[in-house]
This record gives sequence, structure tokens and C-alpha cells, in this order.
Amino acid sequence: MVVAAAHAASGRTALFGVVPTSLVPPQRFFAPFIDPNHAGTALAMLLPAPLATALDPRAPAGARLGWAACTLVALGVIVWVGSSGAVLAAVVAAGLVAWRTAWIPRPATAALGVAGIVAALPWLWFADAGAGATFHERIATWRGALATLPGFWLAGSGGGTFQRAIQPHIDTFVLWGHAHHDPLEWVLEHGLIGVVALCAAIVWAAWPDGLRSAPVSPSSRHPTAMASLPPEDDPTQTGERGSARWVRRADVLTISVIAVLVHSWVDFPLQIPALAMAAAALWGLRRTAFAGRVEVAPT
Repeated sequence: MVVAAAHAASGRTALFGVVPTSLVPPQRFFAPFIDPNHAGTALAMLLPAPLATALDPRAPAGARLGWAACTLVALGVIVWVGSSGAVLAAVVAAGLVAWRTAWIPRPATAALGVAGIVAALPWLWFADAGAGATFHERIATWRGALATLPGFWLAGSGGGTFQRAIQPHIDTFVLWGHAHHDPLEWVLEHGLIGVVALCAAIVWAAWPDGLRSAPVSPSSRHPTAMASLPPEDDPTQTGERGSARWVRRADVLTISVIAVLVHSWVDFPLQIPALAMAAAALWGLRRTAFAGRVEVAPT
């Protein structure tokens, strides 16, 4: 992310100043991310860890201040990137972390979250207008996709055929080969058969009695956000002590994946291999290492 921010700040539209691209100033190139939305998704996915650590009452004061600064920098870059979907994902992720820590009363957290989303709607509607990718154009595309669904309800139109499939049902020029809505595009291209297969995979991946993790030694943890805190299966570290609360690492990883899923409702991050693999890796860590079944090896 440091490389991406530095590259964009330089104003260069060639990859690392060497490989030409189709971008022209004043467009910003957050290399190595080809699209600013991809950079925003990656940041929104990383955001829960430093924020949760900054709000953790068990962490040293200096560490909390440092991770709070990292959180503010990440939020600033997300806004700078200009991805409305990434901003929405970051708002949801930050709200979930605040809700889990009870940093502010939970009813107030919910109210602030709703207010934040409502306040962001005008931006979501007119965002990226210069690129012809405004939110109301997305809605037109989604309407075309919904009108196309009845003809492909069983087996779908086929992978990668979204743009061609919806052409007869859309009254405006389709600018993209994607729906900018991953769930909707999956349903249209793969039909009921693909939905059933996907749901089966999700149930298997989310099943609580998954693979049992190998013992983890406390001395092997690296001093990064969420990694230097006490082991989660310690009876004294239940996530709540008196009025103090903190976010378990399993919840942090879950919120990170939720951030990607939120963005997928207004874009296509799950079709970017690097982002999809990162989300899968985070969920795998949650399933095998931090799902409440970690055995801490004796030191």
C-alpha cells in the first residue's frame, strides 16, 4: 500500500515509471493495483486490524497510538483513492469494530452507521462521474441483469458472458464487462446450479467444526497488529473484562472478509485474483487458527 500511495503521489501513469499504461493525467495510478478500486478494497480489508488494536485496552499505550495513526492514514488513503465502494466497505468495517468493542454504546454505533451510509448516498450516486461509472448507471446495468435472469435461471448464461447477455435488456450503452455487483453477476452467469454450488462451498467454509489447527507457540507471533496480544484461548482473555471489551482476532478476520463482501455489492473485487485470494486466506486463518480452537504450545 505504501508503494501504491507513493506511485499515485508521483503522478506517473507508467508502471513504476517504466511500463506504459492506458492511463493519462490527471488520472492517478495506484500501482501495482491497476484500478483505484482495487487499492481501496485492499485497504478496507486491512483496516479492521489496526483499528481493533488501537481500541484494545490491553495493548500498550504507545502501540495503541501507533496503530491509531496507521488507521487514520489508511482511512485518508481510502478517501484519496476515490472509490465509493471502498469508502462504504471501510465505514461498515469500522462500525463493526466499534460495535464489537463497545467503544461507543451499541445503539449509538448502529445509529451512526445508518447515518453514515445515508450521508454517503449522494457521493455514491455521483462518484466517478468523469469515468462514466456513476451509481445510477450501475443501477441501470443491474436492472438489465435482473430482466435477463428469467431466461438463464437454471444454468446461467455462462462465465464471462455478462455484457453480451444483458444487451437486449438495457436501454443504455454498457460500459463494462462486469455487473459491478459480484453476487448478481454470479447468479446471472451460473444460474441456480451455480448458486447451489456456491452456497454449499460457503456452508462448508463457515462450518464451525472445521479443520483443527496445529499448536501455536506464543513466541512465534510477530509484533504486528493483533499478533502480539495474549492468546485467545487463555481463560482470562475472553474478550471482556469488567467494562473493558476488545475484538477477538477471529472477529477481526471476519470483519475484514465482510469488508470485501460489502464492496462486492457495488463493484467486482472478488473477480480480481489477488483480492479474492487475500480474502480466502483471511477466512482460512480464521477457520483454522483463530476460531476458538487454538492450542497454545507450552513455552
